[in-house]
Amino acid sequence: MKNKDTRVIGYFAFRAGTMYAFCDGDACVIAGSEKALKTYIIKLGKGKIKGYTIKKTRYGEILTAIALITSLFAVTSVQNAL
Repeated sequence: MKNKDTRVIGYFAFRAGTMYAFCDGDACVIAGSEKALKTYIIKLGKGKIKGYTIKKTRYGEILTAIALITSLFAVTSVQNAL
């Protein structure tokens, strides 16, 4: 059986050279196909698809991102409590 961390689960878009990922306001958008993601970007991004890089994303990458965001949130919460 293939390692689940390397399994491609969808596509996401980001602006090259930045840390900006394409989001819908609540979360980053992961689509099942590149075509579907382009449709989301056109609809949610007010027709501006130029400047985005579309990349396959793997299950392990999603877990790593969630862990990183959770860690950053925890540090920020502690700093704000001080």
